[in-house]
Amino acid sequence: MPAPEHDNRRQKAILWTRKGVNRQGQVTLNDPVEIMVRWKWVKREVLDKQGNTVAIDAEVVTVETVPIGSVMWLGELNDLPGTAEVPEEDTMQVISAPPTPDIKGRFIQRTLMLMRIKDTMPEL
Repeated sequence: MPAPEHDNRRQKAILWTRKGVNRQGQVTLNDPVEIMVRWKWVKREVLDKQGNTVAIDAEVVTVETVPIGSVMWLGELNDLPGTAEVPEEDTMQVISAPPTPDIKGRFIQRTLMLMRIKDTMPEL
């Protein structure tokens, strides 16, 4: 029987991991990859690293290590619109990604806090 961290992930999401920052100080992203997640739409507020209140639009459970600042979208690679492979709406930026180990410390699950991107998506 698979670990619960792996068993409950039945949805596919696209992940653009954060690569770094360009000369203008903007986040740059890697090419998209498809991962298995458990995606839950929520409306709540949490504190970010600087202590600012941030509105959270989705919580995503995954076993992947996801850097803060990465971008996610609920769907498959085949669902990406157009040739630019950038969704026009519902793209989310990772605000928080705390790890949660199981009781024996063998498996790690992460509950990502996502905030909707209101402007344009960072460059690839």
